[in-house]
Formats: sequence, C-alpha cells, structure tokens
Amino acid sequence: MFRKIIFIFLTMIIAVKYAHAAGAGIFATVGSGSQSIDFNVKINDSNSIGHSSVDGIYLLVNFGIFYEISGLFGMSDNNFLGISAGYQKIQDDEITANISDWMYDFNNRLTAYEYMIPVTIYYKYKINEKFAMKGGLGFTYISLDWKRKTRVYSNSSNTVSNITNTVSESKIMPHIDTGVEWIFSRFVTLGGELSYGFNGVISSDYANPIYTEKYKRDFSGLVVKVILKFYVVRGSN
Repeated sequence: MFRKIIFIFLTMIIAVKYAHAAGAGIFATVGSGSQSIDFNVKINDSNSIGHSSVDGIYLLVNFGIFYEISGLFGMSDNNFLGISAGYQKIQDDEITANISDWMYDFNNRLTAYEYMIPVTIYYKYKINEKFAMKGGLGFTYISLDWKRKTRVYSNSSNTVSNITNTVSESKIMPHIDTGVEWIFSRFVTLGGELSYGFNGVISSDYANPIYTEKYKRDFSGLVVKVILKFYVVRGSN
C-alpha cells in the first residue's frame, strides 16, 4: 500500500514539471466529527435485552498527498483543480452492554477500531495573494473491526466463560467538502474545512445458541477539520 502511495506521489511531482502551473505536496489534518454507536444483546430463550449507545464527538488525524493544476480549459491561473488522498485514523470506541436472566449473566464489551481513506476531487479559487476558497466531492473507504469480549457466568453451574472474536466490516461513503485556505507562504498553507459524509452506517451482528448481539456504527454527518499543507514542488504560481 505504502509503495503505491510513494509511486503516486512521485508521479505527481514529475507531472508538475510539465504542467503550466501546478503543485504537489503533503498535508496533515486534525479534526472532529459526530458519532453514533448502538449495541444490543438478547438472550435467545428469554425476553432479556441489554442495550447501550454512544452519541458524541470523535477526534481524527489524517495524513496524505495532493496534486493541483491550474490553467485548464482556458481558465486563469487563479482557478485550480486538485485531487487529494489520505490515511485517516479516528479514536477507538468502547461500549458495554450487560444483561442477565435466571440462567446467565453477561458482561459484554465491544471495541471499534476504525480507519478511513478519503479521496477528494476539488476546485479551488485563489481570491488574492493570501486567501483561497475551495469545494469538492469524493468518497471515503471505511475499515471497521469490531472486537468483542464477552464474560458469561452460568448461575446453574457457577462457571465463567470468556468469549472473544473480531468481526471486520468495510464501506464506501460519499462526501462533500468546502473550505478556505490562508496562503502563509509559497509552499505552506493553513486551511479550515467542513466535510459531510452520506450513508455511512455499518451494521453487524453475532449469534450463537445462547445469545445474539447486534451493533451499528454511523460515520455519517459533519466533520470539522484544520489542514496544514506543504508544497514539495510548485509551478509558476
């Protein structure tokens, strides 16, 4: 994977040499977004149900590469088309749901390990020598691993069992972006960005003869980011 990223980045640098006005570089992002997790557990032979949910804010960090070119389709050098791709890690989430009946006591712990790969095509307009505005759209590949740890206590036999397993899921989520950039220098910009993801729900379940678990993670919604960009190479503007 990293070899492919390096190859793409080197290709971008070579392309800059032959473009009318272009740039390629790396960026780092920090941000936060809204999150929603639901965790349900049901004992199969009874009406006992355990439920837990988390609604709040998650933090993210993102590192990636970008390429921009201007002067296309007869437009001035203040109009840029660009593409960016990154590796985005968000904080791990943990949630518990306890349930019991006359036969069993369950202590269920679910940990979600997630990363994303956002790819965005964007248009940027340079307002003046210090500021630019941008908007784009793209998709985000989401990888999610649910790691389950369940402690089962049998009231009839006074025994304890520990069950662990991992369920892996993935999804493609479309997104739109808009933002502004402060042109700090020829090779450094600092920007603020709003991104909104659509249809980002991942659902999964686990079942055995004793109990059934269902869990859902929603990545949809608004994300606020601060982006620092470094131009490794840059064209005439």
